[in-house]
Amino acid sequence: MRQRRAGVAEGARNVKPPTGKRVVSKASLKHIEQVFDEAGIDELVKAAGPTVSFDKAKLRRGVIEAAKAYFDRQARAGNTIRKQILALRAAAKKRNFEQVAGLLSELPANVRQDIISRARRHVARELDPDQRFATTTEPDERSRLEAYCLLGALRVPDLRKGPILADPRLHDAACAAIYELCHYGGRLVQGRTRPSGRASTTWEPFLFAPKMKAYPKIRDPERAFLRLLQLAWLEATGTMPARTAHQDNPGPFARFAKAALKRLGAPHVDAIELINGLDEQ
Repeated sequence: MRQRRAGVAEGARNVKPPTGKRVVSKASLKHIEQVFDEAGIDELVKAAGPTVSFDKAKLRRGVIEAAKAYFDRQARAGNTIRKQILALRAAAKKRNFEQVAGLLSELPANVRQDIISRARRHVARELDPDQRFATTTEPDERSRLEAYCLLGALRVPDLRKGPILADPRLHDAACAAIYELCHYGGRLVQGRTRPSGRASTTWEPFLFAPKMKAYPKIRDPERAFLRLLQLAWLEATGTMPARTAHQDNPGPFARFAKAALKRLGAPHVDAIELINGLDEQ
């Protein structure tokens, strides 16, 4: 038993990022605390079943730390996220509202929340709350600012269910706003050298997205989350979580992990397969 406890603790230590500082935005932290609030923890406890007794305060602290590790790893290794942001920016540039709405809803919750938070900060910089929309008389500019305000107030992940959908006038403005919210600054990039000897230059903006990695680790964020979830279970129950699980008859920890992944925003991840493959990594 002591060796198994040490194994779980060692696995949890291994999920710490190499720099010792986690890359988790304030918006992501707020999202984590909302997802794993008291009601969220009650849902996880219910999923585990009545045979397990938890210290809910310890459990919540541990689950929140696990979620932080998940978003940290996701931010560091996110080739998928970068591709999603590139696709969203390209669709927004083309003013394809339906495609933008769909791509935005498919982003991880913390990444989407970061976009919404940037919209709020933009509104706070450009508009006086008491004189909203009074700073310009240009219709296009008024629509753009209104779209920013509505994006900043967004509570649902899909634009097709939000207030922007009801006003077609705002569709292009919302696309323009999202296009701007996907990047910042930029640099001049030298292109190919022409036969004349001259090389063209293009302006390349910096994306609000992780850098591409040549060999990203598959399921690394989910494994980091699960390892710390094991530690949270141990500290909250005083017993070791099961190290294996069965697809047809999942045990308490497997059900708990599946519910936690669902609340985290990763219901597509096979918790059983993840648990069974954890010791092989």
